[in-house]
Parts: sequence; C-alpha cells; structure tokens
Amino acid sequence: MEKINRRQILKGISTLPLAAAAGALISCEKRQEQTSTNLKPKALGQFNVVVHGLFAMVFDNSLNVDGKSLPLVLMPPVVDMHAYGAGGWRHEQQLEKGACYQLSNVKSNTSWKLDPTKHQPLIQCTDKGSAKPCGGTKCASGTPPYCTICLPYPDALSPWRILPRPSTLTNFYNKDEQIVKDNQLNTYVQSLPLIHVLTYNTFSTPFLQKVDPTDSTKNKTIWTYQDLPFNLHLFADPAFDGLMVGHLKAATSAMNSLFNPALALDFSDYATLETAIKNPTDPPPNPYLDVCEQLTISEDRAGVCSDSTKGGAPRNCGNLLVQSS
Repeated sequence: MEKINRRQILKGISTLPLAAAAGALISCEKRQEQTSTNLKPKALGQFNVVVHGLFAMVFDNSLNVDGKSLPLVLMPPVVDMHAYGAGGWRHEQQLEKGACYQLSNVKSNTSWKLDPTKHQPLIQCTDKGSAKPCGGTKCASGTPPYCTICLPYPDALSPWRILPRPSTLTNFYNKDEQIVKDNQLNTYVQSLPLIHVLTYNTFSTPFLQKVDPTDSTKNKTIWTYQDLPFNLHLFADPAFDGLMVGHLKAATSAMNSLFNPALALDFSDYATLETAIKNPTDPPPNPYLDVCEQLTISEDRAGVCSDSTKGGAPRNCGNLLVQSS
C-alpha cells in the first residue's frame, strides 16, 4: 500500500464529514514549506520516541520481564476532530482506528521505574480488567482507545513543553482530590506536559509495525529507523486550532472513559484555562533531537521553529501517566 503523507491527507480533509476528518494527520502549508534542509544534524547513538498529545501512557511493570518486552502501552482516546499519526517528523502516516502497533528492535530497560517526584500527572491504574489482545495489559478496560501502541520501557522519560498550574486557578487537573493527587503524594498536580520524550540507548534499526494478534503474516511495517528523520513521533492532537473550551472538556471526558470505573480527571475552570496558561516551558538543548521536533503541533503549524521561542498558548492536549503493576 502506498504511503500517504500529511499533504495528501490535507487535500482530502475538506471533503470529509467532521467525524472522519478527526482521523486526518495534523498539517498545514507552513509545515510543508519547512523542508528537511531546515533540520540540524543529529548525533547518533540515541533513539527517541516523541509522544505528542492525548495519550494514556500505561506503564505495566508486570509485563517488563526481559529486553524484548513491550510493557509500555499507549492508548489515545477517541476524540472528535483529533488526528492520529506515527512516523518521522513531518512524514507521519495516519494510524488506523482499532489497530495494534508495536515497536521492535529496541531493548526494554527492565530496571527502569517511574519516579513520582518528577513524572506527572501520574496515577495508579484503577482497574484490572481483561488482558488486552494488543500488549497484554489489564489496565484501562473501559471505552476502547482509538488504537494501541506497545513500546519497550525507556532508559529515560523526559516531560517537555510543560504547562504549569496557573496561579489564578486554585485547582488544576485535580477536581477529584482522591484520584488526581500526584500518585498519592501530598501535593496536587502542578504541571501538565504536552510532550513526553522516551529515550532509548540500546537499539538496532527500530521499526514500527501494525500487527495482527491472530495472524503474524498480516503484520505491516509503517516506519523504520532508516526513514528520515531518525526519531519516531506519535500524535493524538486536534486536527486544527481554535477548538477551544468545549473540545478540551470533551477530550478530558474521553480520557476518563478509557478506565472502568471512569476516572474523574477534570480541570477546575475550563472558562479561564486557555487565557490563564501562557507559554509552556522550553525543553533543554538536545543533540539527538532537532529543535523543530521539540514543538507542539499547533506551534509547528504556525511555522515557529527557533531556539529562542516556541510560540504561545498552544492548543494541544497533554499526556497522562498511568502506573500498573
């Protein structure tokens, strides 16, 4: 099957109904005008998976048994007008609804653990339902996600483009005190990363496949490390800007419904949230990632790509970290 890039998907999006358009990859002409010649050379020796947007990132320690394990299960909820993609930066393909994806040729770090003092928002899995056919985790047995992406445990997990809790909001993503306390610490969630970077040091030509749990002959590779750029990007974000408050509430509700019983994650004040949140924090310099790869989708869509500024108030969703053991 011929690969479809963002430009091709964009050409057809205007003919689709709203629900179908949600599956299109984020794109705009400003992004397409920025060619690979704008990207700085990256150092070799490190492989990164960059997770943009609304994913429940389920870390299932019980599945992390050896270097070939895939104990990190990414579950993006189904949200109207969201786009879902995977691939090299600005060369992503659309992910298929209901499909299972796996990353291979990357070693899982069997000794790595989430650190509740620096990884947030982090919650304990609230359910232990039936094991998923994709990945095997028993966490998140509510509404099925858009798709499932299984990854090894990383050697490092870095939160990027962090939205701090606005001082004008007494609560932030923690309307339900018992659920949203930061992994049972005596503090509320104080920040919401829009991007997480998973860093791997041991790998050999990684590739991402769509897999058939019942028939491996139907597996299909959709991305390899040999594709430029080298890092893998995963997206679950609004297909365009301007969705505003109603969309944010719907996206939060969709995240909650992945679990059974449903979570009660909620922002305390949707009406003032977007005006209260200013620029997210800038990530530190990284020789293995081009500065453009550090952007949120809305910032890249606006054509922002420099070391000094990343743009303001991006309309993007954040990640939720889930510990299951």
